[in-house]
Amino acid sequence: SSPQVKETLAAALVMLSYWRNGRPLVTPLCRGGTIAIEAAMIGLKMAPGIGRPFACEDWSTDYLSLSQELRNEAESRYDKKLDTRILAFDHDERMIAKARANAKFARVTDAIHFDCADLHQIRNQRRFGCLVAVPPSEEHFSSIRERDEYYHQLPDLFRRLPTWSHYVLADFRKLESLLGRPADRRRKLYSGGTPMTYFQFHGPKPVTNAPNDDATDLDDKMTPE
Repeated sequence: SSPQVKETLAAALVMLSYWRNGRPLVTPLCRGGTIAIEAAMIGLKMAPGIGRPFACEDWSTDYLSLSQELRNEAESRYDKKLDTRILAFDHDERMIAKARANAKFARVTDAIHFDCADLHQIRNQRRFGCLVAVPPSEEHFSSIRERDEYYHQLPDLFRRLPTWSHYVLADFRKLESLLGRPADRRRKLYSGGTPMTYFQFHGPKPVTNAPNDDATDLDDKMTPE
């Protein structure tokens, strides 16, 4: 298993990537779906915290009135639908069920397609997408062999998405050596107090009218082998 990514960190990972509404986004090993959900909220222009109450609303009718005015303004900016659904995968059906429940609670069910799949099963025909991965931390692997088996699947996954940008938040120092290329950018981030590196491997700049760029959501839906 791997730890859940905090909402703030998940949002930061998305915002530090090249992903924008309209481009495909894949999150392997999605766990509770936090990255996919935060990306959907960003793409839909949903205001953070719009679905929860705030303490100031109990202070007086003036604060309640102002809060409702701000909520109405935020709702008016809400896009309601993504141009391309986000794809989130996990090898554990229980995690997929949990992620779907979390997406429903966050009101972004229609923006995300969840599917049960291992890394070697993930493929996509769209071009110029973004893959955001958060592998288990070192302490969550049961053995060095299990860790190495996981990371050795990443080069093949990246090769199956050659025109995509790839982003990996990990504490695995040999990642660049394994992939055979240096990251275009590295950022130091913390997950639960643990120092991590956000490896950013930039793909080619998108071109207009590229083949497969007009694919429908049905083309985005991955079918396991």
